[in-house]
Amino acid sequence: MKYLLTLTLAIMSASPLSAALNVINQASSQVSGRYLVVLNATTPAQTAAPALVQQVGGTLAHTFKRTINGFSFFGTEAQALAMTGKSGVYEVWEVGRSRAAAIQTAPPQGLDRIDQRELPLDGEYTYTMPTTRTVNIYVVDSGLDPTFDLEGRVIGNINF
Repeated sequence: MKYLLTLTLAIMSASPLSAALNVINQASSQVSGRYLVVLNATTPAQTAAPALVQQVGGTLAHTFKRTINGFSFFGTEAQALAMTGKSGVYEVWEVGRSRAAAIQTAPPQGLDRIDQRELPLDGEYTYTMPTTRTVNIYVVDSGLDPTFDLEGRVIGNINF
């Protein structure tokens, strides 16, 4: 799923001539040996994907049901290039890596505090952080008001 954002954005800005020209659309940071195939609207991915992958070689990775009419497969660049010439194929993309990256200015104080150790707070929250750190998460729940949208569905005085 982490590749979906890049793929969706890339597909929306794609040239419709890419399949006709037998071109593999390139990602800025490719996942080696993995490709996304977008099919024409009249070609059903569920039935076409296994047959197309068998024709060019490679291994079917995933058939999309809701996001796009297409599938992804593992294969070589030559196999992906061969896929561009197949009937029903609209375009072929390298699967790219993506990462959410943003800086929120003036975030709530709690959000500002969790992305830095040193004080004073810098007034920003950065959504990317190194993933090599251990993260401890503590949840403190002060309870709920059973008369607010939960009346008749809450059993009181139970503690764990």
